[in-house]
Amino acid sequence: MSPLRFDRRVGRPAGSRGGSDASVASTPGAAGADPEEDPRLQSRYVRRIDPDDRAPIVLVGVVHDHPASAYRVRSVVGRLDPDVLALELPPLAVPLYRLYADPGVGPDFGGEMSAALAAGENARPVGIDGPSRRFYRHLAAAVGRVRPRPKTALSVLSETLSASAHAITCAAARRICERTPLLIRVGAPRRYRCSPADTPSRQAHDEDRQVRAARALATSTHAPARDLRDGTRDACMADAILDIDPGDRVVAVVGVAHLDPLSARLRAA
Repeated sequence: MSPLRFDRRVGRPAGSRGGSDASVASTPGAAGADPEEDPRLQSRYVRRIDPDDRAPIVLVGVVHDHPASAYRVRSVVGRLDPDVLALELPPLAVPLYRLYADPGVGPDFGGEMSAALAAGENARPVGIDGPSRRFYRHLAAAVGRVRPRPKTALSVLSETLSASAHAITCAAARRICERTPLLIRVGAPRRYRCSPADTPSRQAHDEDRQVRAARALATSTHAPARDLRDGTRDACMADAILDIDPGDRVVAVVGVAHLDPLSARLRAA
């Protein structure tokens, strides 16, 4: 079960809001920073998909809870003003993150996902990650196709049950937040060697270091369960994005590790 932190607040969050690489160099930057030079807005963490039969889809890659990623998400979403925000969250968790996006809650709650919701307050938020019925269907199909060893299958099942419990906890926490003066944080935010108060270059350097370390670890370890579950999540998220009305402009916020696989799936669709 996800760890919970209880805080008290004055009043309640509003609770509801309206519903190739992409260059973000012209996005307004932080006070005192030249947006043309802001290293947090480098396009290698942004992908733009231009299908023939639908509005553009922009993917923004993030390091979860990192200040540079939160800044990039706010900047891209604020500039593009999308119709739909597709978030790497299970559908059950989206209402809680909409509460976290309220300006009165504070920057520590929800990381880059609540930052996206706050910047795109007129967009319709959609949770595209599992667990969901779509995810379970993709997982069952992948297991039938790959036929993993029992140990791998059990590991995937354990991870899926843990993720399902987390999503249910988010849904329950949202109800408590709406009905009481308590504000519940589900899970602990990840901490890094920089903060939003640090210079853009320091934030960007630390973010790049985190990405390199994660990629090195992923390529150096053989983890069939991880590969099976991540492949299922990529398929689930791509399908969820493609199910959005083709006339809607979409910005999707996903972990950096999902950026290339999702881009490939969306371009091939």
